[in-house]
Amino acid sequence: MTHSIRPATHGDHAQILAIWNPIFRDSLVTFASVEKTPETLADYIDGRRARGREFFVATEGGTVLGFASYDQFRAGDGYVHAMEHTVILAEG
Repeated sequence: MTHSIRPATHGDHAQILAIWNPIFRDSLVTFASVEKTPETLADYIDGRRARGREFFVATEGGTVLGFASYDQFRAGDGYVHAMEHTVILAEG
């Protein structure tokens, strides 16, 4: 099997949502509670890229196994160098 870590593409969105939305819906491990749609996910990724950050997927044979990204932790001068990261893996 071919493994890779690469920037996410629009073709990955359905698999990303299949991993991420159950976490919003069924757990308390996130501060967000609203599931993402294909449109809000695209805006989320595009927004990060516009700020010079990336949204990566880990794949095996074309299947998304997880994803990772980072962005500014909080607004304000005191946080200018503070980043927050997200790493989410599929079950299994």
